[in-house]
Amino acid sequence: SLTLALWQLKEAGWFRYAKGFVFGRPTFYDEKASKNGTYEEVVMSVLGDMDLPIILDADIGHKPPQFSMINGGLGTLCSKDGKAKLTYEYFFEV
Repeated sequence: SLTLALWQLKEAGWFRYAKGFVFGRPTFYDEKASKNGTYEEVVMSVLGDMDLPIILDADIGHKPPQFSMINGGLGTLCSKDGKAKLTYEYFFEV
């Protein structure tokens, strides 16, 4: 379950250096089958006590429309009033 997966990552220390969280729209999350609530409720129940910014339903992931994020890329994400801007830093070796 999403609750268990997030909880295990949190307890294992994977979020120790996190500055915030960005989640795309879920493709296969079935709220009717979940015993833990809506997608938003599950994320907030596990990560809400970390006092970090959490963006839900972002245009990333596998559900269109989606913005491609570069795996391993360094970037800055700014969000205000329901709008976000993602800026990447590019490093090239010659």
